[in-house]
Amino acid sequence: MRGCVRESLRCCNSTALGLVLVAVFGCTPSTPETAATNRPGAADWQTTEHLVRVSTPDNELSSASNEPQTVASSQVRRLPEGTIGTQACAKCHRSQYESYLKSSHARSARGIADSSLQAETQWKHPRSGRLYEVAGTSSAMTHRETVPGIHTPVRWMQEAELAYEFGSGTTAHTYLYRDGAFVCESPLTWYAKTNDWDLSPGYEPTSPTMFSRVITTGCAYCHVGSIDVVNQNPNQFRVHEHAIGCERCHGAGAAHGEKHQSIDRNASLVDDIVNPARLDRRESEAICAQCHLQGALFVTAAGKDAWDFRPGDRLSDTRTDFNIAKQDDEFRIVGHTEQLHASRCYQISTTLTCIHCHDPHRHNQGEVSRDLYRQACLQCHDDASCGVELSKRVDTNANDCSVCHMPKRETNVTHAALHHHTIGIHHESYRGIQQTPPETARLVRSGGNEEGKSPIHPISPDRTLSPEEQDRRWALAIHHLVFNDRHDEAILRELPRAKRLLLNSHRAGAVDSDVQATLAKDYLDAGVLAPAKQLASMVVKRETSVSDAKINAIDVLAQIAFRQQDNATAMQWYQQLTKYRRVAGDHYLLGICQINAEQIDEAIASLRQALRIAPNLVVAHEQMAVLLDHQGESDQAAAHRIAVRDLRAAAP
Repeated sequence: MRGCVRESLRCCNSTALGLVLVAVFGCTPSTPETAATNRPGAADWQTTEHLVRVSTPDNELSSASNEPQTVASSQVRRLPEGTIGTQACAKCHRSQYESYLKSSHARSARGIADSSLQAETQWKHPRSGRLYEVAGTSSAMTHRETVPGIHTPVRWMQEAELAYEFGSGTTAHTYLYRDGAFVCESPLTWYAKTNDWDLSPGYEPTSPTMFSRVITTGCAYCHVGSIDVVNQNPNQFRVHEHAIGCERCHGAGAAHGEKHQSIDRNASLVDDIVNPARLDRRESEAICAQCHLQGALFVTAAGKDAWDFRPGDRLSDTRTDFNIAKQDDEFRIVGHTEQLHASRCYQISTTLTCIHCHDPHRHNQGEVSRDLYRQACLQCHDDASCGVELSKRVDTNANDCSVCHMPKRETNVTHAALHHHTIGIHHESYRGIQQTPPETARLVRSGGNEEGKSPIHPISPDRTLSPEEQDRRWALAIHHLVFNDRHDEAILRELPRAKRLLLNSHRAGAVDSDVQATLAKDYLDAGVLAPAKQLASMVVKRETSVSDAKINAIDVLAQIAFRQQDNATAMQWYQQLTKYRRVAGDHYLLGICQINAEQIDEAIASLRQALRIAPNLVVAHEQMAVLLDHQGESDQAAAHRIAVRDLRAAAP
């Protein structure tokens, strides 16, 4: 699977919408006599057109319209490749399996029927006034959001029947639902610290839409053991093994199992199972860092996907994680690796790694855990080297080294606190023993870019990569932040250089779909359509699977066709996009093309789909009102006009 990032480029930009509205208001819809009369009512869309209640079983994929879709086995790829599942490992490695079951990895995810959280609740958010509800049975759970209106009691209501529960419960449980072929995240999360529900990380109380976040294969990577992905589309997959299992740390077990179960232990078979303890430090750390090293975004090598990482590889063989300079001071929940690397203990050692303190096959707690961590420290330090007398340490923190030297801090995830993995003397170290740090104290400080350096930087740079590959990944990262409105002036100042680097790579003959799709978007944004179309067409022709690059290239071609008033071609591209990703703007623009083609019933269906995903999409409500008036359904048209008035009144 290919793709430089886990998000496709934005589809529905302001320029495209401006052109669309001109086309719409000049169209002539079909007459009411020729229209179908059995469509669902829209007069009370605010309360009846909910997010679909998904009942698609995990072993069946469906289309965006939630109708069953047959998927050929040749289109489905198991990731990671060659995996046989933890249960197969347990047949021969029973003791390791039983200890693994006590670890957090074994509880990383589950189907909703296996959730142990039986909670029913409702609450009104104090800032937004929105009502949230959690309802369920022993084998099912539903999340619902009701948004109050200004000119109507309810502006909209969305709900979803959940499919998966992510998280071990140590910190939180986050919930996912299926919408046809797509997996999406609920805006509601249960937090262990408060033993209560709140908005999921990244959601703001007044976010326009709460049920629109699509979970990609990249999002699922650190939560599940293995997946089946359809046609290599990062937006369409099903979970095969829920929990993070043996093979994520030891490598795929197919060849290992076949070799050791054969009568003669077939010498021709290569046993590529990995023991992390026998690897060099860099390769050993990469196994943990595949999930515990994450910044603002990551960029993969050309033709690679996050799921292509294999234990024993360098992480940079697959990807580079970048952080934004202004975010360096954040204490992130997955910042363990770079924090450890900032420790003097790590820097003067050649052997200290994650597994020096953490044994994935054990889940120790309380006094046992405290003693194990202290013994790890005492391999290099002695008890007398601490500047605080033993009696005071015992009284204040039970002589637990980590309390002072790896203190717990609040993270950038709501209600979550984890130990800081930069080992050293922190402000908390002195507060814990009720002392003020002396002026000469060398306290741990968060890192940050020096002035004049790039506003983004690789968290764990690998200088063995060629300068060209380092430049490629940096330039794609800059573009990703700009394309997805996650930038500031410092990043915008780097965009011209990023464009030059990608253009030089392309002119040097690199066959790189991610680079070409990105350049196509650059040309489109500059209004230079001929090279944009040429580059995007090259990507679509080359990519036989539905990669990120192909989706982004189709997006460019759809916008070009629309700008050139080639309605038939634009409609074909938008039809593809609605199958490949779940974006309200795609359905809206498809509906506009269908209006222009006088396919009014199809246009209404497309606009309804856009409003299912984004009920706040004012332009879709406006077009629905026009179409329904033409169909003689004035009550339903009036409901959408009320929605428009309500949304505009609520706009900041």
